[in-house]
Amino acid sequence: MPVSCESSNLDDYKKSVDDLIKSYTKYGRGLEYYEVDRFVEDMDVYNDKIDELIDEGNYAEAFEFSCYIVKAVGEMEIDDEEYNADIEAVYSDMIEFWKKLVERADEKMKDNILERVFEMADEFGGRNVGYHVEEFMYSTFKEQPYLQKILDYIQYQVERMKRNNNRYSDYELTKLIIKKLGIMYDSGDDFTDIENYCKENWQYIEIRKWLAEQYVLSKEYDLAIDIYEKSMNDVKSSVWTEHDFKEKLKGLYRIQRVEKTVFRK
Repeated sequence: MPVSCESSNLDDYKKSVDDLIKSYTKYGRGLEYYEVDRFVEDMDVYNDKIDELIDEGNYAEAFEFSCYIVKAVGEMEIDDEEYNADIEAVYSDMIEFWKKLVERADEKMKDNILERVFEMADEFGGRNVGYHVEEFMYSTFKEQPYLQKILDYIQYQVERMKRNNNRYSDYELTKLIIKKLGIMYDSGDDFTDIENYCKENWQYIEIRKWLAEQYVLSKEYDLAIDIYEKSMNDVKSSVWTEHDFKEKLKGLYRIQRVEKTVFRK
């Protein structure tokens, strides 16, 4: 069972979390798979404490303690990776508290929350906990000026990935670029800026495909065809991508023929 956390001292709460984790990971071992459910249940006691802090208006302490839990649990090792998903219940609980705090926070605290979330997303990038932190960030801070800060954060990550391409695959990099493009598009950025950002990352086939798909959606078929035709020479090493481009071109040529036939009538 977790150590009692009846004290009002935040350091005592943190020590209680540390002691609980140590009780499950003695002698340098990871959390055993058969202990995961019990560990998650034991962590529930801290939910009551965070609720209490929020009800008392101690929002900064509630956020700090919830972040401490996410970080402490995120750094744990689990002997059987299959059971990592069960640990996500702890992250989900903490993120629900973050959402509640954002609803009640003033602008200064919202800024502090977002900056701390950036740090955690950066620290745990590529891991399950990092995914949960990022999803909270994207789904919660949808208005300015926070949206621009998120775009700046994404660009920082993109540039870092490009400098250190041994750490990240092109798949992860293009996924992040497309995330930024989607936010730019949804927030109503000038489409010329979106096109220019795509051209800055033109070496990635997935970015070309993304832009071509936007042209198709806006019925600018000639522009989409131009991308696919000019990109064919760049995908010769990928049989599947070349086949995909050919199929897309066939579909676009077919649409153009139908439209020309209808127009003549």
